[in-house]
Amino acid sequence: MNTVTLGRTGLQVPQNGFGALPIQRIPKADAVRLLRRAFDGGMRYFDTARAYSDSEEKVGEAFADGLRDEIVLATKTMAKTPELLRANLADYRRVLAGDVKV
Repeated sequence: MNTVTLGRTGLQVPQNGFGALPIQRIPKADAVRLLRRAFDGGMRYFDTARAYSDSEEKVGEAFADGLRDEIVLATKTMAKTPELLRANLADYRRVLAGDVKV
């Protein structure tokens, strides 16, 4: 699979990524299984958003056991101020770590 560099970050990922919008509609166990299967198939870039209900929580669960360092996670927010953006990002990190349920 071809790789791409994400902007000026220097992060390189396979060109195919996983958009997490659809996993909000399936049970957590199914979502975790699907995310892990995508990982096993070579995906390393996973994109979610605050608006995708519990998708952040499901992504966090799927990669909680040591795989987190092998993937790139992206999220989107509708924050209108720097303070709200920082708060959303802090929440995102807590959800991914399993400290907060959505």
